[in-house]
Parts: sequence; structure tokens; C-alpha cells
Amino acid sequence: MYKNRGFKNRFDAIDLDPYGTAAPFIDAAVQSVKDGGLLMITCTDMAVLCGNGVEACFAKYGSVSARIGSCHEMALRIVLQSIQSQASKYGSEKKNICKTSMVYTCFGCGSFYLQPAGTNTLTPNGQKFTPGAVIQDKNCNICGHTFKMCGPIWSDKLHNKEFIQNTVDMLNEEIELYGTSKRMLGMLNVVLEELEDCPLFYKVEQLSSIVHVKSPSSNEIRSAILNAGYQVSISHALPTSLKTDAPPEIIWDVMRAWANLYPGKKTFELEPSKTIMSKNPEVSFELHPNAEPQSRCNNLLRFQINPTPNWGPKCRATTSVNHDKLQQRQKRKSKLKESEKNNREYQKKLREKKIYQHREYKAYRVKM
Repeated sequence: MYKNRGFKNRFDAIDLDPYGTAAPFIDAAVQSVKDGGLLMITCTDMAVLCGNGVEACFAKYGSVSARIGSCHEMALRIVLQSIQSQASKYGSEKKNICKTSMVYTCFGCGSFYLQPAGTNTLTPNGQKFTPGAVIQDKNCNICGHTFKMCGPIWSDKLHNKEFIQNTVDMLNEEIELYGTSKRMLGMLNVVLEELEDCPLFYKVEQLSSIVHVKSPSSNEIRSAILNAGYQVSISHALPTSLKTDAPPEIIWDVMRAWANLYPGKKTFELEPSKTIMSKNPEVSFELHPNAEPQSRCNNLLRFQINPTPNWGPKCRATTSVNHDKLQQRQKRKSKLKESEKNNREYQKKLREKKIYQHREYKAYRVKM
């Protein structure tokens, strides 16, 4: 790729799909792809991107990951931020400062807030860019806990809806050509329904576990948010996700009202549920006409189903390129184990013989 960075030699499409991270190849890729070309990048080091190695994530992508409910979408946004930071070095992308944000996540209730790196304002002389102002206090105003900071992440739109719609139209015309067309159509329609300007999401079961109640159904919690005047959708990353433009205060008002209607077995005497449940808001759970997603109304296959009951990683392979050497090694191990076993048995018999001789000698001395 570095050999084809020239204006005439750049590629129409580049696909990076290494084993693990694609970080070492991103710089070369963004320099060698044509303007308007297609750059496809796959990173499979999800443990690092989802918060299990924050120092490794920072070293590879220049960003700090976190183990939160929306960690899979955050992983995608971390990779996008790494790509745009590399690409910005070779072009004037001033607006990227407004599309990059830090994320503040509460240790107690899981509420999150985005802190843009910068803002822009229109002036008579053009656009003026300024550093982003701090928008969040040290402690969470919902549960009183402190925040952890992660990022930066790409906080602008994830999807090109026009491109996705064209793909859906093409699939509908040629649906018989692809064996996985139903799955593709389902996922693409979920992406079309996904809110564009709402980075990250909440997990409904995680919200419910904090206040120790059963989870509301998708239609119930979506209706409550829609009745409050906000938008809501799911994320393509998780079936039980809750992506919305409602602030965390509204989300927890809904959960408070739900917990008051259907209290669980545990009481609200422990933190953070004690502080959260100190308020008593009024929320309407009346079924909203837009609560049911259109993709579910159309019975589309929205999320992949496991192909077999025990689907997942299996035991490591036992075959090897050096099959003969492996067999010889196994034979040597088995012979060594057998010899050790024989030696232990010999030593045991020897001890038993000595004990018997000693007893016979004592008996002879007694007779004498």
C-alpha cells in the first residue's frame, strides 16, 4: 500500500482483515485508497476494544475503552476515531473536532454523557472552532457516584442511510441470488431504523438490575419514552438495546416509575438504588402507536440465530502440519509415563519386601 500512494496508483477498494487488530495497516490504507474509494476494515481484538485492556487499546487506537453496556458500539466508534485521526493528517478535515467526543460513564447507575472535543460557530469571517466546554459535574446527579472517562470516540453518524437504502432495493430485486438475503435485509432494515444522532445506548436488563426489578418489555419502555416526547430505537449491536435522544434523567424517571409499579423482592435500601428511588415521577406506559419497530412488524430476521445448539468456540485443533513429529512426541511422552509408572510400582514392591523382611527378623528375635 505504501508503494501505491501516488495519485494515479491508488486503489479503488482496500479490505483490511488481519488476525486481531488492523491498527498497523490503517495509516498505509488511508494514504493508498482513492478519493471516494471503499475502505473496509475489520478488527477482531474485541476484548481490547471492549474494555479488558485499556492500556492496549490506547496503544493501538489512541483511545481508552470501557466495559459498559454499549461496549460493542463503543468499540466500533473507537476504530472509526482511529481511522479519522490517521486520515486527518493527509487532508483538511477541520470539522472532525466536532465529531470526536470523550465519554463520561457513571460508576453507579451507568448513565453516560458525551463531551465534544470542540465546537464551531459561524462568524462573518467564516467558521470559528473552539475547545469544548465541560458539561458534566464530578458526581452523577442521578445516583451521586463518580464518573469514569473513556474515549475519544467517533460521535457522529455511523451509517450512510442512502447507501443502505440502495443496498436494500438491490437485495429486494435480486433476493433469490443470495442464500443469506433474509438475514441481510433484516439487519439493513434495523440499521435504517436506528437513530443517527444518538451515540451509544442502554441495556434494558442492566437498568432493571440496578433497581432490582424485572425488565419491562420492549414496547412498554419504548412507549414511555415516546410518550415523554423523545425518539427511541434499538441498536444493530444488541437486540435489547435502548438508543434514544432522551437524557439520562428521563431514562431513570421511566425506570423509577416502572419499579414503583412492579417492585421486586429486594428493597431499595442499598446504593445506588436507594438514591435513585428517592424520587417519584409520573410516567405514562400507555402503548404508543410507534412503539413497535417496522422491521419487527414485517417479521424480518433482524438478528442472527445460532446455527447449532452448542454453537461457539470448540476445543483447539489436534492436527498439525508436522503430523509425524507430533506423533513421535506423543509416543515419547507415553513411554515416559509408562516407565515412571513401572518405576513407582517397583519401588512400592521393594518397600513392601523390606517391611516383610523386617517383620520376619523381629519375629525371629522374639523366638530367640
